[in-house]
Amino acid sequence: MFEESSSLERKKKEQRAAEGSAQKDQRESARQKNSADIISEAFNPIKCMPWKTKNLLDQIEEDHPSHKSTEYAIPEKSAGVSPIGKGALEKTKSKYISLTNIKLDSAAAQSSGADAKKSLLMEEMQGFARKKNITGAGSSLICAVSKDQEGSRFIQKRLDTSTPEESEIIFQEIKKWTGELMRDLFGNYVVQKFLEMGSAEQKREILGAMEESVIPLALHMYGCRVVQKALECKEINKKIVEKIQGHVVELVCDQNGNHVVQKCVESVGADFVAREFEQDVVNLSKHRYGCRVIQRIFENSSDGFMAVNKIIGSAKELIEDQYGNYVIQHILEKGTDRHRRKIIAELIDKIGEYSTHKFASNVMEKCVMCGTSEERKRMVAQLMKTKRSGGAAGDALVQISCDKFGNYVVQRLLEVLEPKERDALVAQLKGGLQELKKSSYAKCILVKITSQDQKSAE
Repeated sequence: MFEESSSLERKKKEQRAAEGSAQKDQRESARQKNSADIISEAFNPIKCMPWKTKNLLDQIEEDHPSHKSTEYAIPEKSAGVSPIGKGALEKTKSKYISLTNIKLDSAAAQSSGADAKKSLLMEEMQGFARKKNITGAGSSLICAVSKDQEGSRFIQKRLDTSTPEESEIIFQEIKKWTGELMRDLFGNYVVQKFLEMGSAEQKREILGAMEESVIPLALHMYGCRVVQKALECKEINKKIVEKIQGHVVELVCDQNGNHVVQKCVESVGADFVAREFEQDVVNLSKHRYGCRVIQRIFENSSDGFMAVNKIIGSAKELIEDQYGNYVIQHILEKGTDRHRRKIIAELIDKIGEYSTHKFASNVMEKCVMCGTSEERKRMVAQLMKTKRSGGAAGDALVQISCDKFGNYVVQRLLEVLEPKERDALVAQLKGGLQELKKSSYAKCILVKITSQDQKSAE
C-alpha cells in the first residue's frame, strides 16, 4: 500500500516537471519570436502613406472648429426668428404630455366606410399612445404622438403602408399643428414624410402653413430640414425660392440657413444665389459657411459661376485663408482648363513661400496634381532658384523639404514629374542629404529618393 502511494506521488512530480518544462520552452520561443519581430521591424524601410484627394467639404469641419473661425459679419436679425431647439426644450418641461382635453376631429362612426377607417386608425393611435404613455394638452392625438421619438417613427412607418385614404386621415389630424411640428425635434420628420410621399394637395397645404415664415424656419435647427425637403418638391419649390430671394447672404452666414441655400442651388438653380453673392463673393469665400455654398454654386451652375473671375483674381489672398483655400482648391479640381491655367499662373512665382504656409501648401499640392507637364517644369525651375535667407540659389528646396507643410509639395512633385525634371530635382536634394536625414518631416522624401536610385540602377 505504501509502495503504491509512493509510486503515485512520483508520477505526479514527473508530470508537473514535464508541464513546467513545456511552459519554459513556450516562454523562450515567444521571447525569441518577439526579438525577431523587433529586429525585422527595425530594418524594414519606412512606409509612406499614398496621397489621397481630400473631400473638401467634409474636411472643413474637421480642420477648423467653429471657435477658431474668423466670420464674415453681417447685421443680426433676431426679430421673428424662432428659438433654436424649441422642440427639445418643450420635451424637457415634463416627462409626459397629458392626454387631457385631446379632441378628435369627429367621433367614430360605423355608418360609412371612411368613418370606419378613421375609427380603426384612431383606435390604433390611442392604443400606441396608452402603451407608450404619450399624452398631450390642447392638440390632436396624432400631433402628440408625432412629438414623441418612438411615436414619430411609428407614424412614419404607418404612412409607408397607408392607403391614400388613411394618409389623408392622418394629415387632416395634424394639419392644424403643422407649423408647430416643423419646429419640433421629432415632429419635423413627420412633416418631411408628407412632403416626400404626400399628395400634391397635401404639399400645397404644408406650403400654406410655412409660406409666411420661410426665413425663420430656414434659420431654425429643425425647421431648416423641412424647408430643404420642400425645395425637393417640384410642386412648391418655386414659391419657397421666392421667399428666400433677397435673404441669401443672411441665410448663408447661418449654421442652419446655409444648408437651405445649398439645397436651393442643387434643386432649383444657382442663378439667383450667384447674383446676390456677386458683390461679396471674396469675403464670403473666407466665411465658414459661405465657402461651402460657393463650391455648391460652382458645381451646379449650368452657365458657370460668373463671379469666379473675382475669386481667381483674389487667389493670392484666398489661398492663405483657412476657408478661402478650399474654394481655390475646388476650382482647381472642378473648374475648366482655363480656370486652372489662370490660378497656377497667378501662384507659381511664389511656390517656395506658399509651400511652407499652413493653408496655402494645400493649394500648391493641388496645383502640382492639376498642372500640365510644362507648368510642373516651371515649378521645379522656380524652386531650384529660390534662395534661403542669406543662402545660395536652390538651397531653399532642402529647407522646404524639411518643413512640416512643404515636404508634401516636394513629395507630390517627385510622384508626377517627367523623368528628366525628377532627376534634376533629386540631384538638387542630394546636395542637402545630411540635413534631410536630420529632419523627421523629410523621411518620405528620402524613401522616394532611394526608390528612384534603385530604379535607375536596374
